[in-house]
Amino acid sequence: MSNLNSLELQNLPHLIDAHETIADKLNKIRVKQSIIIYI
Repeated sequence: MSNLNSLELQNLPHLIDAHETIADKLNKIRVKQSIIIYI
């Protein structure tokens, strides 16, 4: 169990980075849509 936990802890930063990049892409798309609406 300790080995699994250590592996999960090592992978956490990668998972968090992936979630952040996806969120950034969604935010950029929302900004583009809002700009198109204003124009």
